[in-house]
Amino acid sequence: NYTFGGSSNNCFTMIRKLFLLLILYLGFNTHIFACDIKIISFGSEKEKMNLSINPEIFPDQFGGENLLIPINEICKTEESLFGSMINYLFVNNKLLQITLMRANLNDARLLDFAMDSYGEFSLPSGIKKQNFRGNHVWEKGNENINYVHTNIHDGEAEFIEITNDLYLLDLEKYNQKIGKWLDSQK
Repeated sequence: NYTFGGSSNNCFTMIRKLFLLLILYLGFNTHIFACDIKIISFGSEKEKMNLSINPEIFPDQFGGENLLIPINEICKTEESLFGSMINYLFVNNKLLQITLMRANLNDARLLDFAMDSYGEFSLPSGIKKQNFRGNHVWEKGNENINYVHTNIHDGEAEFIEITNDLYLLDLEKYNQKIGKWLDSQK
């Protein structure tokens, strides 16, 4: 039995303190998002959402309903993402798509969230995160994740769009209805 300056109890205490310091160091020097925006499963009915607020619901003429929720209602401790909105798209009362949106803040926080959650990718050399415009797609199990950072009128916007392979056909049919209606408006 090896001990440091006394009993094995002191050794155990020293190891615990070092472990605690290591955890604190990692906690302050790495940014890990503890936010799960998938509060219900794809295909679930909106009534299964367990929320402390009543979200804004925007029904449309194509069988869709968009539930808009500020991210701070879902991820109460992730202050770096405050200012973002989550849109849950239900079609025929089934969750088909989740979109995280952030506009005109130019801080690339959704890029950080996407890379921390789904995996890093290389940005073009010499481009700062805030100046990156483009997209990246991940596949994770049955889920497809699309990150987009683009210019919009009077600023810029970031999006993360999450879909599930099992419901892509339903989403495609819904989008086709919208497309036909838009074409008829010309």
